[in-house]
Amino acid sequence: MLQVRRALEVEAARLAATARTVPDVLSLHAALEARDHAADTRGEDPEQMVDLDTRFHELVVRCSHNSLLIELYQGVLEVVQASVLTTSHDPAVPRVLDHGELVAAIEAGHPDRAAHEAGVIVDELLRSVGD
Repeated sequence: MLQVRRALEVEAARLAATARTVPDVLSLHAALEARDHAADTRGEDPEQMVDLDTRFHELVVRCSHNSLLIELYQGVLEVVQASVLTTSHDPAVPRVLDHGELVAAIEAGHPDRAAHEAGVIVDELLRSVGD
């Protein structure tokens, strides 16, 4: 699943960097803030952390404004959420993976940087669960 997430999320981030709107960027910042707060207090409500992290990634895909990519992601969203849940409980996975650089790249309109940052996030998960 992480390999499929990587394929979809990297391309979504690339597209989002060129297609995002001002409301998209504001939504990304709000989603990132909520996600980071939940990540910082993940022991208090782990289900909320999983939900907010999943919603953040879904929002990145939505910012691509590519209807087929959004539909494909919706089709695997349950499995994405399950992978977030699994990796969030895995002691090998870093407690908080920084998503701020991804938002910054999308906001700045840098597709290659956004794709790179999205890849870094999933690659860290792949390395952690692959060990």
